[in-house]
Amino acid sequence: MDDPEFSMGNPMSTGKNRPKSNIPNSPKKMESIRKGQPSNRINTSNAPPPPPRVASNSPTRYNRVDDETKDTADTVVDDERPQKPRKIRGEKSMDIVELNQLSSTEGPTRGPSQKLDRQKSQNPSKSGNVSKENVEKIKSTKSDEEPGRKFRGKNIIQYGLWAHYMGYGCSLMCVTLGFFACLWTTAHTWGGGKCTVNGTPINSIYIPDPTTGQCLATYNGHQVCCDANSESSLVGNIPVGVIYVLYGLFIIPYENITWGYGLWFPTDSFFYRNRISPIGIFHILVSIIGFTNYATALAAACLLTNGGIYAYAAYRFEGGDGGRVQSKKAYEQKLAAKQKAIQDGTAPTFSENISNSINHVLQWNPIAFYKRIYNEDKLSSYFWVFIFILGNALLFIVTLLTWFGILTAVRNGLLDGDLDIFCKSRLCHANRKMVRYGPVSIMAAWAKACGNCLNMDSSLILLPVIRNLLRKLNNSGVSFSNARSQTDYFAKFFSRPLTRYVPLQKNIEFHKMCALAILIFGYFHMFFHFINLVTANIATLTLFRFARWDPTDWLTGAFVTYAMFIIYTAAPDAVRHAKYEIFFRSHHMFIVFFLMMFLHGPVFIYWSLLPVGLYLLERYLQLYRGNRPYLVNKVEWIPPVMAIYFRPVFKEDFVFKEGQYLYLNCPYISQTEWHPFTISSAYDDLHNGPRIHLETGEEVVEVPRPSNLPHGAKWNKFCLASKDWRNMSPNDYLDKSETGFMDYVSIHVKAHGLDEPYARTWTRKLKEYFELLSPGGKFPFYFYRRDQRGEIQIGRQYGPDGKQPIIRVDGPHSAPSEHYTNYGTVMLIGAGIGLTPCASVLCALTKYRWKKNFNPEILHFYWIVRQNEVDSFQWLVHMLTDLSFEMKRGQETGQIEKRYYCEINIYVTGVEKAAKEVRPLYRPKKENVNFGNVTPAFTADELYALMLNPTVESKGQVKKMKNSDSPNRLQDIWIWNGRPYWDEIFKELKDQRQHSDIGVCFCGAPVIGADLRTMCEKYSNAEDDCLFSLHKENF
Repeated sequence: MDDPEFSMGNPMSTGKNRPKSNIPNSPKKMESIRKGQPSNRINTSNAPPPPPRVASNSPTRYNRVDDETKDTADTVVDDERPQKPRKIRGEKSMDIVELNQLSSTEGPTRGPSQKLDRQKSQNPSKSGNVSKENVEKIKSTKSDEEPGRKFRGKNIIQYGLWAHYMGYGCSLMCVTLGFFACLWTTAHTWGGGKCTVNGTPINSIYIPDPTTGQCLATYNGHQVCCDANSESSLVGNIPVGVIYVLYGLFIIPYENITWGYGLWFPTDSFFYRNRISPIGIFHILVSIIGFTNYATALAAACLLTNGGIYAYAAYRFEGGDGGRVQSKKAYEQKLAAKQKAIQDGTAPTFSENISNSINHVLQWNPIAFYKRIYNEDKLSSYFWVFIFILGNALLFIVTLLTWFGILTAVRNGLLDGDLDIFCKSRLCHANRKMVRYGPVSIMAAWAKACGNCLNMDSSLILLPVIRNLLRKLNNSGVSFSNARSQTDYFAKFFSRPLTRYVPLQKNIEFHKMCALAILIFGYFHMFFHFINLVTANIATLTLFRFARWDPTDWLTGAFVTYAMFIIYTAAPDAVRHAKYEIFFRSHHMFIVFFLMMFLHGPVFIYWSLLPVGLYLLERYLQLYRGNRPYLVNKVEWIPPVMAIYFRPVFKEDFVFKEGQYLYLNCPYISQTEWHPFTISSAYDDLHNGPRIHLETGEEVVEVPRPSNLPHGAKWNKFCLASKDWRNMSPNDYLDKSETGFMDYVSIHVKAHGLDEPYARTWTRKLKEYFELLSPGGKFPFYFYRRDQRGEIQIGRQYGPDGKQPIIRVDGPHSAPSEHYTNYGTVMLIGAGIGLTPCASVLCALTKYRWKKNFNPEILHFYWIVRQNEVDSFQWLVHMLTDLSFEMKRGQETGQIEKRYYCEINIYVTGVEKAAKEVRPLYRPKKENVNFGNVTPAFTADELYALMLNPTVESKGQVKKMKNSDSPNRLQDIWIWNGRPYWDEIFKELKDQRQHSDIGVCFCGAPVIGADLRTMCEKYSNAEDDCLFSLHKENF
């Protein structure tokens, strides 16, 4: 076993001469990063900080102006998968002296000796001498004086956005419960003060004698008689009900973004400067009125919560206009296009639209529809949607008819005098209550039908988010063509039905479908019960009670509804993108939801036993996986992306496929905060990593054996990849003992909030934590430790205290892109943050799989990137350069067969007219890449320069690519100016296809995913023996 890890100044020194580490073992010394305090330290990395962001005068919808300021971790790949936020509170910052003391101590890392020129940040919060108060003062002045800053608060709209959606929920609750507050003033038991059912008197044994007040029906010596003069326990209030109905109707136009005041947070108002939310105050005041009545108490709780969230948004100085400027421009463009179409005579008239719609309905052919969805490989999706709807419909009808029979039997029992009242069961107790206060109304049957569907959907909603289950099912997948190629009928349809006929990549859509069903059935379950309570509240509460307490269902139902209110109002994508912590933390109200569901209806346990059991198993496995030991090898920083290289201590603990993702946790920042990141390395990198210099951590290459070396003489010499061995003295070569293999798994993390005075985001806190662990605070960091023999070993597991791991990993988990191996031809598409799975697949194919003659044979990689984001992807520029050389060398040396082909198209969008300055890349240039007779076709600097200033338009791409002398071509990489034209790309691939089944793996913006889905449907046709199968990442 290794000794506890430590830091050292000279990595080659012995244990006795090791300098003492100055990194504090006490958490107090590094508390500032963990708690998100102002970062007044001077940036000491060897890479310049990102330039300050330029304020835009037209914020995007919901005022998500600066994506970097959102308090959520984000990778270059995904934002949508479920993340686990932390519990961190901001405090005052440590001063710059304390930070410098921490960053200058001897740590577990070393950086190379090279120093790159530093750029001074224009952000005053990073000067190192500006206090928190001055930073806030400067920011406030800028917000007030800079043109176009009227709607730019100190924070973008985040909690205000949540409160906006809460407003619509409150509107529904106020109108509904306000209506019942008025209706409950007419609540009664036996209709009209008479013991009758539908106008017919009940049996005489239940009717008391007018003189004695006694009846013939008794139980344990107590009279069971009809009490025609009893009063309902429900108490309505017409004034409160009217106020709530009107206030609920008022909220709808108020929250409207187009012509109301929804998301209207100007920063030049009295309310903004004094942190006051007028609508929040109104909500709180109206909620006080609602708590005075039983019917409106739940709506009052929702209003109180909404008002509190609005008040907190005002306290945070959130500002924005709700995207009105952009919406207005979009509307004007749409109106102008419509008017132009009318002038040109191409716009259809109203009657033509109606006629076309009618003809479309009348001409619908189910056989043709079936053929179309089969050709598009969408049959499984439609099938399971149909099964889901059919299952809910059948369950609803069966439950409704069953309860109709039960309620009819109760009424007949009252009329015939044979109602069972002589047992101790809950049903007999309810029967006795119905004899006294009247039978349950027919609305109870409708409520129970909705409730039973609610039970089923609440159980199903867990299945799509159980990651371990999804991984098991995904790993058994086959492609469409492989399934069709089976000759045996049984093997063709039943060998692997789970992934062939279950659209696992639609798990989030199914989760949302279940949520929608829960919302609908939950609302009407409450609505019908509230109507039923008007005529039979005592009998109803008794019949459906739990634990011998009549109001059980009322109270538990209120908690269920409130939990749904919190979850659903924070579930929209706009809230999730604005601040993921709101989305995630509010979703944890599902714990309250399920606990109350168990109490609300005990039958729910039978529905949810399996899903809840699987979910609890998933959480246990997550805890188990998260405690496995991992070593951090290297951390690299190319603003604003941080690459983390690590490996498991036991490699069999982390067996993954390219395209999968993992969850990362830094215990020093938070024990409970986990964030998803897609793996950017190939699986074989974990077993065939590069050889590095143990002292500096830099990659090394083997020096060729000299021709004049005597036969039999040993030769194992290496040199740094950044140096040319030809210009070095043999004495400067490295011995084999001075090097080692760095096997790794890598992820690339985009750090957010770099220009904020506080380290608020998890990614920035992680970056600064790594900086404090390094001796000089310079990237890249190489982590190491010494074993019991004093030998240097690559990687470090524990932090400065020797007890707490630096990182924890939960994974791997399945993702759609992992199915690329099932196809002969693959279209690999990445856009924006959805690039990392593409990098993993590229590495796997060009470095390993094609040398072993594995599928796919043809790879088309399409990368869409904005010009102002090219700097963020310098790591990929280096990777594409290395992989292109690896591909060229492999084919020229015969390691890769000629049938394998990789085509890369890079689309640079948002290109400015003025040429951009090309600066040197951060990573040092590799000198030793031309061993033998194979030389690189281009360098990373050439690719980077061409990407910064693309010259060839992407329109007409297919024709231009046939020109061998195209100026935008580097080996098999084409760089285009503009977005891809998918229509001509798909048409060319279909015409030139060598395989009938083409996999389309995509991770990126939803709008591009929608275009790809349209293209896949357009060009897929089983009759033409061509099918494009889309595997889209959800984030």
